[in-house]
Amino acid sequence: MFHSDTNEECNLRSSGSDTDISTNEYYIESDDDSDFLSCRDWKPLCLDNVPPAHLRFPFQLTQVGALVDTSNFTQETEYFDLFFDSNLLLTFTIETNRSAQQCILSQTIKLKSRVKWWVPTNESEIKIFHALYILQGIVKKPAVEIFWLRKECVKTAFFRNIMTYHRFQITKKYLHFVNNEDIDLL
Repeated sequence: MFHSDTNEECNLRSSGSDTDISTNEYYIESDDDSDFLSCRDWKPLCLDNVPPAHLRFPFQLTQVGALVDTSNFTQETEYFDLFFDSNLLLTFTIETNRSAQQCILSQTIKLKSRVKWWVPTNESEIKIFHALYILQGIVKKPAVEIFWLRKECVKTAFFRNIMTYHRFQITKKYLHFVNNEDIDLL
């Protein structure tokens, strides 16, 4: 049998800290100590009329959990497709291409600008772009460009094999979900 201490013995031995710190070490002297001492007085708290906590989200108990049967899913892409269906990807593709065209036509392009290399995107590439973005939240790096480095100590070859860094950056630059011309700017 193990020897167990009583609660009182445990509480006496436990100081709650590994080091002894003098309270005088952190005490700031002031001319009027009465303000400091008055804030240490305990006040009674009335719990008779405490309002109930406000619910942030009204939950429906009849619809708990996922409403999609995922028991037959065998690949991660099937979960991805639940959130990024073909209609959504088509909208992203159309609006991204439109945004790129509007931006390119509205500005003068510098000689070495990567904007010159823009080619319209497609649904497959938009899907890959979003997948890479999600993976950046799983594989942590201090900066986005490090995902495409070739240095052995930090390389993540998967990113470079799927999409070039410049293509990722320019897609991110023009990524759009709505037509700017349809937005009422007030």
